Amino acid sequence: MSYSLEGAGRSVPADLLRLVGQGQCALHPEVLRTLLRSGEPRPSPPSATEPLTGREEAIMSLPAAGKDVAEISRRLLLSPKTVRNNLTRIFTKLRGRRQTEAVLRWRGLA
Repeated sequence: MSYSLEGAGRSVPADLLRLVGQGQCALHPEVLRTLLRSGEPRPSPPSATEPLTGREEAIMSLPAAGKDVAEISRRLLLSPKTVRNNLTRIFTKLRGRRQTEAVLRWRGLA
């Protein structure tokens, strides 16, 4: 395994080899700093117990009744994009990857 750190001194590989030679496994502080800087914090997904809002319940009742995005859009006077965004948020709350799975979870069957 090797690491390439821009701007790191030559002691990084030597320090790592020394630790491995002593039977230790560790990250050099420069490697750790680089790894920590590389990622942005990500928001955690909604909890499985987060309830749907009244509006989300109303929207979810339509795909549960077999309506497609176009029909939901016409009935609720929303753009198809808004309907898709709402459904994505609802499916995330229900932890359903597909519409069928989300509907089953919404109905308490999965």
